Amino acid sequence: MGRPATISRDQILDAAVELLDAEGLKGLSMRRLGRVLGVEAMSLYRHVAGKEGLLDGLHERLLRRMAPVPRSGDWRQDLATHARAFRDLLRQHPAAVPLFASRPAVTPGSLAYLERGLTILTDAGLDPSESIFAFQALYEWVVGHAQFQGAGTDVEPEVDPERFPLTADALRLGYDADAGFEFGLGCLLDGIERRRCC
Repeated sequence: MGRPATISRDQILDAAVELLDAEGLKGLSMRRLGRVLGVEAMSLYRHVAGKEGLLDGLHERLLRRMAPVPRSGDWRQDLATHARAFRDLLRQHPAAVPLFASRPAVTPGSLAYLERGLTILTDAGLDPSESIFAFQALYEWVVGHAQFQGAGTDVEPEVDPERFPLTADALRLGYDADAGFEFGLGCLLDGIERRRCC
């Protein structure tokens, strides 16, 4: 297969997403990515600043794949839609969850995602400091829930019902991940509602 005459940043990041999905973060390296693209790893450095720059670009590229959230005029609905869209993204790319758990938004594309969330919150009446706290709480809920779901939670522990009756009852009922996500999201939105009313 012939080597392409040129390679773009978009091609690099799209290939990085595919490699991440296939092999996880541990399988993502400049050398491995170069091989996938049919170029020398050093040629990638003209477009991304090493592995750290690649991870920042990957963070941005994935967020850009999120479905846009149209504004409805109802801050609560918009924020919930924003959170659900992010959750859907993480479900489509589960290997990216550790990336979002450990890496801040630093590129224009990633910061645009933050800006959209902060706009919803400030329009709802929160001041700038409250808006960033509220957004961070929602972000951490989505990422944390995705981490928990990816950690093998289908394994049920052995629980002594006499010592832990409530836990045993809860385990018998089972855990609905979607209902659990919506419950936590609703609690956060209720908390934001109280803050904006005070």
